[in-house]
Amino acid sequence: MPDRPWTDEYTLLCEKCGYIIEGLDTQGHCPECGKPIAESLPERRVGTPWQQSPGFKSLLKTWWMTVRHPVRTLDVMQLTERPANGIGSRTLFFGSGCMYLFITVLELVNPYSLVDFFAMFITSGVGALFAVAGFLILSEVELAGLRVISKSRGFRVTEPIAYNIVSHGCVGWIVCGVFMALSLYCVGQSMFPSEEMFSIPWSSGESISGYELADYYSNLSILFFVLSFPGFLFFETFAYLGLRRLKYANRVRPPNPNEPRP
Repeated sequence: MPDRPWTDEYTLLCEKCGYIIEGLDTQGHCPECGKPIAESLPERRVGTPWQQSPGFKSLLKTWWMTVRHPVRTLDVMQLTERPANGIGSRTLFFGSGCMYLFITVLELVNPYSLVDFFAMFITSGVGALFAVAGFLILSEVELAGLRVISKSRGFRVTEPIAYNIVSHGCVGWIVCGVFMALSLYCVGQSMFPSEEMFSIPWSSGESISGYELADYYSNLSILFFVLSFPGFLFFETFAYLGLRRLKYANRVRPPNPNEPRP
């Protein structure tokens, strides 16, 4: 079969092998690989919960579905054009807000804090903004990477398809962001050692100095940084699965405004 046999991005292909099935009986099978043609029709994509009805509840359902059933998510995902404020941006901004709130609450309840609360309140907010910017940049790099790899291998992963893969995979950034926030929190604590003594209630009244506590925070920061990698790996793995699963994905052809309506 020749490389890139389709005439445009809407040519109906077998989503398994890329064979052109446009015009064939939808009840039949792909002549090349035997996959049922009905399983390659774009109309079968009912959409993720967020795509069906955008809202906070559906966003949580979509995150959970993406994490638990990544392949199923890719199979039902609607391959729409990139919206102005879609699931990807909502995920990143909501995730950063949770990080900010989490660190703020942690600072309030932490009896062993070495940092002034208002200083942590401000720096954590700035850190959350930098986290969003970083994750947005990495997501755009991933999107461009999917397009380049698709073109080099003769796949048909167009910009809307790559966007939907990346935007749903952004749930991995939440996991990554939470542990990175904890790591940065501990880094901040370790930078301000003091001679103050802190009593440890579960160790028969023993005390620990601020210097020892700073070392403890330093070690914790390394642990949390390592724990942030599974979120990054999920994002990358989902992008890889999306590239393989949707390499010949079909999108609904938009109506031609020049054609007369029936």
